[in-house]
Amino acid sequence: MRIILIIILYIGIVSACTQKPVYPEAMSQAIQCIETSPDSALLYLDGIPASTLQTQPEETNMYYKLLKIKVNDKLYHKHTSDSIIKEIVQFYDEYGDLHKQMEAYYYLGSVYRDLNDAPRAIKAFLHATKLGENTKEYGLMGKAHGQICVLLDQQGVYNEAEKAGRKELEYAILRNDSIRIGYSLRNIARIFHNKHEVDSALYYYMEGYEKGAMRIKNIILSEIPWIYYDKGEPEKAKSLIFELFDKGRYSYNNWVLLGRIYTQEGELDKASDCFNKVLDKGSLYQKQDAYQGLFEQKAKLGNLQTAIVYANKSLAFQDSINKWTQTEAIAKIQALYNFQSYEAENNRLQEENSRHQRWLLLLTCGLIILASGGYLYYNRLQHKKAKILRLARTARMLKELAYQNSSTLMENEKQMIKDLQTRSQQLEDEKSYLQKRLLEVEANLSSSTKQETNDKKIPPQELSFINSGIYHTFHQWSENSAKITDEQWKELHTAIDLTYPRFTDRLLTLYPKLSEIELRICYLIKISLPLKTIAQMLNRSNSAITNARIRMYKKLKGKDGKAEFFDQFIADL
Repeated sequence: MRIILIIILYIGIVSACTQKPVYPEAMSQAIQCIETSPDSALLYLDGIPASTLQTQPEETNMYYKLLKIKVNDKLYHKHTSDSIIKEIVQFYDEYGDLHKQMEAYYYLGSVYRDLNDAPRAIKAFLHATKLGENTKEYGLMGKAHGQICVLLDQQGVYNEAEKAGRKELEYAILRNDSIRIGYSLRNIARIFHNKHEVDSALYYYMEGYEKGAMRIKNIILSEIPWIYYDKGEPEKAKSLIFELFDKGRYSYNNWVLLGRIYTQEGELDKASDCFNKVLDKGSLYQKQDAYQGLFEQKAKLGNLQTAIVYANKSLAFQDSINKWTQTEAIAKIQALYNFQSYEAENNRLQEENSRHQRWLLLLTCGLIILASGGYLYYNRLQHKKAKILRLARTARMLKELAYQNSSTLMENEKQMIKDLQTRSQQLEDEKSYLQKRLLEVEANLSSSTKQETNDKKIPPQELSFINSGIYHTFHQWSENSAKITDEQWKELHTAIDLTYPRFTDRLLTLYPKLSEIELRICYLIKISLPLKTIAQMLNRSNSAITNARIRMYKKLKGKDGKAEFFDQFIADL
């Protein structure tokens, strides 16, 4: 009889533990409106007195903390510490509520994202997706894959980022969530844009605009002008920017882009207005671009003193960008090191925890033996053995997953560092170009007498070319941005070969497979056009022209070298 009573008591305790928790009224109100109105949810949560929470079960307090982190994340409040979320994760790892466990790991990833710790952030989001693999938690699964997509894209790991983005899209479609569908297609479009595949980027942007909810449409539209610009369609880009401005959708990126377009069109006052709007609150990149644009304009207008001021400011921001890029690389390396150290410590704690669990299991088995007798002992012992095996398998799987994630992240970090080094080299090239232009501007401040003296030192044949109509056509192109005809390109080709005998033949002798666009780059460098003008004239980006110079140096010289080496080679040829 005593054994039966004990069994009944045990069943009652288990049933009580599995009942759905009852939360304070204000907390329940916050749960209901947190997705649609996070501001209201925060007011409800902040309105719960501390004394009320002190009387509540531990799970209520933990869920309250999780809700606070969730609502602050939805309000874009930057997380500054991982101490509370780690406590929450540890609790729900043992509590047994899968949904809340997934949420805990998702917001663990959000915290590490805000702390600029990409390895731990990605690991947490991945763990959330593993927990939800065989569930219908489509919303959380989609958001977690979306976060992984963005983080990997930022690291330059584009193929894996695209895979995560397509998983995000898959879960969004399962939920028929038009907002998430729009965001996922936008994320995939950004990846293709970063890979310079502008046609694919435009396709996914348009898909996102067509299939996404209304709130995502304007966000997508604000990013499309840069696609048109990179496709060589500045008029389409400008027209779309104006449409966005009419709707009150302003962005610093689009002000910079509009300034570039106005500069190409010769509307220098309008371009200046656009660039000046960026100088107060724009990013480092936006401010550097704006100052470079202002420098070029003032130099063209003959306002040389002001041009020098803007050139120095542009160089200062470029130095800041270089330092920031290097700091970012170092920070990411440190984050990876911290992550690996964390893994080692985590393995040690898991081993220690396993020993505690074994003692706890033994103690539990002893109590069951005393309470229930031989029969109950036998059944409970089998159950515990099965649980130990499951725990062992889970621990093994976690260890394997951690190792795989760590190895993958190390490879990704290596590639990312390589990409950062390439970007740093490109920035150095840009800096060298600006310094060269600055010296040219300062040289123009000399007297006309000095200029006449210098002219006399120039060989007559070259001086005749400099004073020719075709030379001025190309050097004054940026003032009207008229399309260069094939006849004008041929005239330039002929003039260069007459001035610098057999210039083209010598190039083709060194490398016969030079393309037409590559030859044109060589001609424009030979006549000392600036990098930005070359890029605009050929409808290419600055970085594309820089990369082409590096490639051609290797083709012509048979060895690696900087873009400046190629410019000097062309000047001396």
